Formats: sequence, C-alpha cells, structure tokens
Amino acid sequence: MKLWSGGIQRDQNADSTVAFVKRDIEAEIYLMKYEILSLIAYHLDLAQRRLITEAESKCIINSLISLLQDSPKIDPEQEDAHTAVENAVIERCGDMGRNVRLFLSRNEQVHANVLMFTIERCHSIISILLDSIKVLKGADLKGLLPGTTHFMPAMPVTAATYSNYIENSLALAIRSIDRSLADASVLPYGYGSGYGSPNSGKLKVMSEMLGIGPVLKNPMIASSLYQFTIMQISNSIAGLSITLSRIAMDLIEYYRDGYVSLSDEFTTGSSLMPNKRNPDYLELLQGMAAVSSSVAVMSAMATMNKTSGYHRDFQMLKDSYIDMLNYIEEALLRLPDLFKGLRFEITDPMMLPGSIFATGNAWEDFANTHDWKQSYANIGRKIREKQDLKRYMPEDYVDIVEMHYLEEIEKKYGEILKKWDYLIEKAEAYISE
Repeated sequence: MKLWSGGIQRDQNADSTVAFVKRDIEAEIYLMKYEILSLIAYHLDLAQRRLITEAESKCIINSLISLLQDSPKIDPEQEDAHTAVENAVIERCGDMGRNVRLFLSRNEQVHANVLMFTIERCHSIISILLDSIKVLKGADLKGLLPGTTHFMPAMPVTAATYSNYIENSLALAIRSIDRSLADASVLPYGYGSGYGSPNSGKLKVMSEMLGIGPVLKNPMIASSLYQFTIMQISNSIAGLSITLSRIAMDLIEYYRDGYVSLSDEFTTGSSLMPNKRNPDYLELLQGMAAVSSSVAVMSAMATMNKTSGYHRDFQMLKDSYIDMLNYIEEALLRLPDLFKGLRFEITDPMMLPGSIFATGNAWEDFANTHDWKQSYANIGRKIREKQDLKRYMPEDYVDIVEMHYLEEIEKKYGEILKKWDYLIEKAEAYISE
C-alpha cells in the first residue's frame, strides 16, 4: 500500500513515475537506517506526551528496533523507505502499528533522513581530512619545488611551505563543512508538509535524543532548510573537491618532472606502453571536483524560481546528492595514505630551473639600488643575456593549523553519532518497563 492510498487520488495500475522511483530506491536504501532511528526517537517523544497508548508505542518501537537488524526491502510499488518501514511495522503489530507515522509527512521524514545521512558522511569526511593534516604535520619536509603561475615556473618554494598550504586548505574545508552543517541543523520533524502540524515546535525530547536542533515553530522556514541543506553541503564539498583537484594537478606535474614520488598504489601501468606509470588516483580526484560541482549547480537550478513548498523533482536532487556524498567519502579514504607516501626528491637549489630565482635576486638587488623598477630591469637584463642568477634556499612560510579547534569539530559530530547508538538503549529500556 502506498502512503497516500485512501486520499482523493485513485489507485491505478499504471504509474508514470516508475522510472524515477526505481532510481530513487537506490538512494532510499542508504536512508533506511536514518528513517528507522528517527522514528524510534519520534515515538519515544510521543510516548512521553501520551499521544498513543503504551501498548501501541511499545509494539511500534520494538518493531523498529528489529528492523534496524533486518531492514525491509523496498520495491517500486512501495516507492520509498517510509512506505517499506510502515508496512513492515503494521505487519508485525497489526492495527497497533497503524500510527507509526502519526501526523507525519514524508517531506519532513526524507528531510530528517538526508540530514542524518549528511551528518554521518560529513563526520567521516572531516575525520579523513583531519588524519591527512596529521600525516602532513608529521612528514619529513626537506625538499624544494618550482612554484608555478600560469602553468609556468615562477619561484622556488620549500616542501614545508607547500605541505603547510595543503594542511591549511584542508582545515579551511573542515571549517566550511562545519559552518554549512551548523546552519542546516534544525530538527526536520514537526513541520508536516511545510505548513504546520500538531507537532510543530513540540518535539524537544526527540531533538535532544538525536542531537539535532533547534526545534523551530515556523513550519515554512523549517521545511525550506531541506533544499538549503543540500545546497550548502554540496557547495562546501565542491569547494573541497576543487581545492583537491588543484593540489592533484600540482602533484601530477611534480611527479611527471621528478620533483616528487608517489607510492605504487597510487599509480597504474599503461595497457600498451611499458615505460609508463600513470597517476590515476590524482586524476580521479580531479574528476570528483566535476561530480561534486555538478550537484552543487543542480541544487541551485532545481530550487530557483520554485514556490516555497516541496516539489517532486527535489527527489532527483536528493538521489544525486546521496550518490555524490557516498562517492566523495569513499574516494577520500585513501587521501591520508597518498600524503604518507609522498616524497620530495629535490633538496639542492641547483636542481631547479635557474629563472625561478629571478624575483629573489631582484629583492636582493633592491638593497643596492633602492629603486624597485631598476632592480626588476637589472634582473630581466641578466636573464636575457643568459647570465647565471644567484641560487638560494627559500624560506619556510608556515601558518600553524589549530588542531584543537578542528578536533573539537570532529568530536562534536562524533557525539551526535553516539547519541544515535544510545537511542537504542533508551528504546529497549522503555520497552522493558
């Protein structure tokens, strides 16, 4: 039975949305756990407010706990996780399970599922980035690289400066993800279809149990945060992916020219040319920037010029968003190992292109001329006349990464996940009363 069966819409044999539903089911499978957890928290809240009988409440919660261990299958007839869970609870509880979705719209449920999914995936991504920073901080950073602008050698840079740039870029991404989650994290349950519910502003117990809040009273602002969540997080992840794509491009060029070496696990051979080792992982990281950016753009395009309520094509946005976050998380799992195996091969300034020392030579010449335009011209003339420039060891430019602050961000979301584990203990304790 579909969730909307019994309303004004007549049942029909043909369904024009079946192609979209089939794809959506793939995303709904990832959301099943969050559907069940949020319903358990919801019914513990309802139990405190005595909105259904104790017998109903305990049967529903007990059934939901069982479904965590043995998730129901979703078929196109059911459409989504909400229907699959409701049918499974009713099958176990009979008429006592008919209130499993009391006062709920699937709009607020899918919002809750997507937000919980986002919190768990982002916690994992933050942990991976934090591990990567720690690897870089503990690395042997003796080495030199040719810094480039316009894809051309520009100035010498130390391995310490370059690695610190990566550390700070990853730290910036962690802070961006945290800000996006902080803005998006309100309890989705309680707004109905977006225009009010008997639950509006009342689910404070549920909010505390899930670690997600605050509880907003205005259902329109609460419901609008569904699209906002996807848009904000997509943009933060796209920003991270674009930064990584630029770092990947650096490393591809440095690897090609012999300035760095990569672990064998991050390269592959050629299908024809036995002389080649291809930096495939770095190239695929570049591709992830395109994937994440496409979802960020889609989130804006799907939302603009719509009325403030829910629209069915948001389902397609959700599917792409879930696929993207899963893909990004899995791709980044090897990032700490990439940095762990990174080696800087050049330590002698004589091994770098001579022209990249031009700016440093001009700085030094200024001490004599006190005329920057003249010093600039003097060094330019030397290069044109093919005179040797003075080689020097560039300075390490390092900004400290505030690890404690980043670790507190990781801990904050880890504590939310612990609350979800503890939720089961609370539910089992209530059932046994």
